[in-house]
Amino acid sequence: MSGDNAPRPRGGPVDPGFRLDGRYRLERRTGRHGQAEVWRAHDELLARPVAVTLASVPRAHRDLRRRLRDAARAAAALDHPGIVTTYDFGEAEDTGGDALVYAVTEFLTGESLAARLGRGLPEPHEALDACAQAADALAAVHACGIAHGDLSPAQVFLTEDGVKLLGLGITGAIAAQDGGAPEPAKSGPAKTDPAET
Repeated sequence: MSGDNAPRPRGGPVDPGFRLDGRYRLERRTGRHGQAEVWRAHDELLARPVAVTLASVPRAHRDLRRRLRDAARAAAALDHPGIVTTYDFGEAEDTGGDALVYAVTEFLTGESLAARLGRGLPEPHEALDACAQAADALAAVHACGIAHGDLSPAQVFLTEDGVKLLGLGITGAIAAQDGGAPEPAKSGPAKTDPAET
């Protein structure tokens, strides 16, 4: 492996500056979903900000790695303005030989609905608009035969362009695996999880 694709230390944190697969330079962690971390990153090939969701998975856990891949594929197939766009998915290797599974999604600026509610109740028109946009995106998800599984204010992200649903890719699959609620995203998908993604 080259220095640009240096393996992640087993069990250790990924540090800012880490370059994933020689392309995605991690800048700062924006959230955590169980065993997954969501990072703001820079796509050095396309020169744009992205969100990267990372999870270290033992290679022997083929079923989990397959579920994460399938979740990323399902999220990437969704095409709706209220759903975070998935750009890429892959696996790298950490120093212990485990798979470092990742998904790359659009990077969002704004705040989660949970953060917004933490400042107080929104005006009625703002609440109705956010609910209508989230419902429209959720209907598109269900029309594709996908269940969100963890819809909460932390999974609804408010941007200048409208509402985006998070947690449909590998972050959703990890949340289902871990059975825990995600840490709200500070900025970007928690996605992410995805994000995102």
